[in-house]
Amino acid sequence: MKKDEVSIVIPVHNEENYLPFSLRPLLDLKGIRIIIVLDRSTDRSEVIVRKFAEKHGNTLIVKKEVAGKTDNPAWEAYMEGVKYAKPGKVLFLGADVVIDKKIFNYLDRAGLLKFRYVNYASHFRYSFEKIVQRFFSRSYCVECMDTEIISAIPFVSESYEDIVRGRTKLIDVINAGAFASEFVYVDDVECLHLRPRVPVDRQFLQGYVRHMQSVPFFRVLLHSLLYRKVHVLRGYVFRMLRKRNTHGR
Repeated sequence: MKKDEVSIVIPVHNEENYLPFSLRPLLDLKGIRIIIVLDRSTDRSEVIVRKFAEKHGNTLIVKKEVAGKTDNPAWEAYMEGVKYAKPGKVLFLGADVVIDKKIFNYLDRAGLLKFRYVNYASHFRYSFEKIVQRFFSRSYCVECMDTEIISAIPFVSESYEDIVRGRTKLIDVINAGAFASEFVYVDDVECLHLRPRVPVDRQFLQGYVRHMQSVPFFRVLLHSLLYRKVHVLRGYVFRMLRKRNTHGR
């Protein structure tokens, strides 16, 4: 698939703690259109987004000023961004998610795709959740769809999950079930869900993202030593070991 046939839609609502990490890997995607929907943010999100747009170039910023009337305001923001997408594929990306670039290797597989995402596991609680998910459930939260399919989705008051699972009252249950069954689940792509709430977490996350961007190990090691940020190194090594375990399966 050509890059100009892919659009990434990102809704943003008070995400200043996450945007410096989630937007950074997108700077390399020069040929891909990025649509950022500013949904009534009151923090520094808009400032961060506009600085990103200056660097990336192929970025459109849409301001959504009115509160939604559905049970899923995030999905409403996604749909606002879709209006500006070009024909092709639309990748829905949360403002608190770091993308795995392998995602672009699978866009031609099907009209609807779901990719795995993992929680940032520096805290015990998140580590525990990750273990539980690994053995008892699969967490798929990053989605990609053909624009033709998106245009056929009825915009109703129920949440998006109710629609795809056939629990909505306003559309035919059979059609909703068929729509849900068309999803293809991809296990090889793991996007990172961010939780950088304290300085130690942010250091860990910086290291994690640096490994995603293929920053050389010695540079991360030198940075950690010079600035006494050992958790940057810990995050880098954490992802490095996790990727080796994944490839070894």
